Amino acid sequence: MTWKYGGNGHGPCRLAELVASQVPPGTDLTGGYVWVAGQTNALRDVRRYLRKELGLPADRFKVVGYRMPGSETWGDRYEALPVTVKSELTRMWDQPAREEEDTALDYEERLSELGL
Repeated sequence: MTWKYGGNGHGPCRLAELVASQVPPGTDLTGGYVWVAGQTNALRDVRRYLRKELGLPADRFKVVGYRMPGSETWGDRYEALPVTVKSELTRMWDQPAREEEDTALDYEERLSELGL
């Protein structure tokens, strides 16, 4: 286990960079597991790195978001989206042949595009 601190609202978050330095491409994770927790928006890049760049199966890592800036208004901003956009977001989860982790990546990317 490695504890790293940084960012803390005083600069850009370095979490994805730190994860990449601890688990670089080519790392043998046979029997290993990656668990990362942090600010929700910062974890979007971490999840993408672990899943897409490293190609880890979903059962080899867990990414846990516990806070996000503007969370007190997130629900209001989501509700203000057009019905068509909310339907699009809901439909993303209705693809049974797709792994949930891949859907989560696409969903988070769309949320980022929408400023959420």
